[in-house]
Amino acid sequence: MRNLLERLRGALGNSTFLKICAHIGGFIVLFFFFLYMTFPSEDLRVLVERSMSKSLGKPVSLESISLRGFSGVELGKTAFAMPARKISKDQKASEIPDINLALERLVVEGALLGLAQEQKGRLELELDAYDGSLKIDEIEVDEGKVQVTGLNIDNIDLRKSEAVRVFSPWDIRGVLNGRGKLSIDKKKLTSGALDIKISDAIVKKPVVASRAYGNFSFSDADLGTISFKVKAGSAEKMKGLKRRFPKKATVVVIKDFEISGADIMATLENEATIAWMRPSDPIGKGRISVHLALRLSDSYFDRKVKGKEGSEKPNAILRTFMKSDPRIRRATRNGWLGFRCSGTLSKPDCAPVLPSAKVARVKPFAPPSDNGDAKAKKADSKKLKKAAPKAKAGPKTKFKPTKLAPAKPKISEIPGAGKSSRARPAAKKDEDEDEDEDEEEDEEEDDEDEEDEDEEEDEEEDDEDDEDDDEDDDDEDDEEEDDEDEDEDDEDDEE
Repeated sequence: MRNLLERLRGALGNSTFLKICAHIGGFIVLFFFFLYMTFPSEDLRVLVERSMSKSLGKPVSLESISLRGFSGVELGKTAFAMPARKISKDQKASEIPDINLALERLVVEGALLGLAQEQKGRLELELDAYDGSLKIDEIEVDEGKVQVTGLNIDNIDLRKSEAVRVFSPWDIRGVLNGRGKLSIDKKKLTSGALDIKISDAIVKKPVVASRAYGNFSFSDADLGTISFKVKAGSAEKMKGLKRRFPKKATVVVIKDFEISGADIMATLENEATIAWMRPSDPIGKGRISVHLALRLSDSYFDRKVKGKEGSEKPNAILRTFMKSDPRIRRATRNGWLGFRCSGTLSKPDCAPVLPSAKVARVKPFAPPSDNGDAKAKKADSKKLKKAAPKAKAGPKTKFKPTKLAPAKPKISEIPGAGKSSRARPAAKKDEDEDEDEDEEEDEEEDDEDEEDEDEEEDEEEDDEDDEDDDEDDDDEDDEEEDDEDEDEDDEDDEE
C-alpha cells in the first residue's frame, strides 16, 4: 500500500503523466457533450411515436423526447386516443367513440438498457397530467413479473375530461387521489392494495341499458365523494376467504365503499368480492358477490332539463318504476333500495333485496359538488366588480356614537316599594300580586266548599239523631204498654 502511494506521488510530479490524464479527461467530456448535442432526438421521437401508435392501434402525437442523465428519458406533451367502454353488448364498434387523453410530462428513470435487452431492471416513473401527478417510487421487472411499490396519485382533475370512459361505461368526473401497491405475474394480478378517493364527482348523462325496454338516459347526477379500498391476493393468504374459495384462487375484495352526493348515496352491506377460481381464467369469468344499497334524492326525480321539445323531466320515470314494481317496493326501506349481484363480470345477475336497518338509516344528502366552473364564476364576478362604476365618496366625518344608559324606574312608581327593602320591577310585582290574589280566591273557594260540606254533614247527623230519638220514644211506649198489661194480669190473678 505504501509502495502504491509512493508511485502515485511520483506520477503526479511527472508532467508527462499529467498531460496524458488531461487529454483523456477532455476527450471524455467532449464525447458526452457532442453526444448530447448531436443526439438524434427527432429520430428517436418518431420511432417512439410509431411504436406507441402500433401497440395502441390509435394515432399518438409526441411533442418531444429528451435524455435525463445517463439512465433517464423524458417525454414532452403526449396526446393519444383510446376506445371507450361499451354501454351495452348490442352497441356496434362504429358507435363507440374514441376518448382523447393528454399527458403533460412523463419521466422514466432506471435501467432502460437492461430492461430492453434482458427484461430485467428497476424503474422510477413520474407523470404529470390534468393539473395533477402520478408517481411510482419503484417498478421492478423480472421475467414477466412486475412489482409496483409506492404508487401515489395526487389531485388529477378529471372534471373536464372523459378519461374514465376508457374503464367505465359511464362518464364519471372528479378530482382523483389515491395510494397503493400491486404485483402482477404473467399479466395476472396476484396481490395488491389500493385506496381511492374521488371528490366533486359527477356522472354525466348516465345511460342504463335494458334488454326489454331499451336504453334509458337520465340527467347529470351529483355523486359528491366516492371512496373505497381494494385488496387483492390469493385466497389462502387473505383472512376469512380460505373456506369460501380454493387456495389458488385470486380474490379482489372491495370494502369501505361509499358514495355521498347531493343526488345519490350508496354503500355496501358488507365486503364485495371478485374471484377467479383458476389462474388461467380471463377477467370476464371473475365471480362477483355484491350487496349494494342506494338512495336517490327527490330533487333528482323532479329535475327539469331543457330538451328539443322544451323542458322535461327525464328522471321522473325512475320514481314511476320504483313505485309500480312490487319487487322494488319490497326492497325499499327509508328510501334506500337494496340490490344483490352474483354471477360473473361478463354476465352479472342482480336482484332487488331489502337492505338492513343499519344501512338504511335516515341521513341528509350532501351539498352540491363543484363541477369545475367555480373558478370561472369567480373570475367573472371579479371582472364585473372591476367594470362596475364606483360611487364617489363624500367628505369623511368622524362619528362617535354616544352610549345611553338604560332608564331605571323610580321607587315611587313601583307599587309596594316601601313595604319591601328590595325593589323589584313593576311588571314583576304586578304579576306576583295577581298570583297572590288568584291564590287567595282559590283558598276562599276551597273554604266555602269545606263549610258547605260541613253543614251537609251536620244536617245528616241531626237527621240521624232525630231518627234515634224517635226510635227511643217508640221503645218507651212499648215498655209502658207492657207494664200496663202486666198490671192487668196481676189484677186478674188477685180476683
